[in-house]
Amino acid sequence: MILMASCAFTIDAKDNELMIKLRTGHNATFGGFAAFSLETLVNFDNDFQINGGAQYNTIGRTAIEARPSYLIECPWGRISAETLLLYRNLTSLNSAAVGAGADISFRWLAVKFGYYYHMYG
Repeated sequence: MILMASCAFTIDAKDNELMIKLRTGHNATFGGFAAFSLETLVNFDNDFQINGGAQYNTIGRTAIEARPSYLIECPWGRISAETLLLYRNLTSLNSAAVGAGADISFRWLAVKFGYYYHMYG
């Protein structure tokens, strides 16, 4: 289980965004961590987008990820379904993750649920 909070500085460019994020959280495998990431969000139309970027965190790990997602706008917020494609360098071994999830976003809060499969080698 992972619990995470983040804040972001965002630069908007037409329908796309460039984000610098600071995250903090707790991962059941590694314990507490903080992370710095540089991400971009590319909107292809009103319903499809890809979010991706690179991250470095305080447990000495780097990661590259892409999250294609399909969005459904609602009067009270947004629902999205996504697929995660993640590669992570774990000092002496590497890992990859794939999975699917959904989130419900309101103005100041997003809740994400999903199943993600991690492979180490």
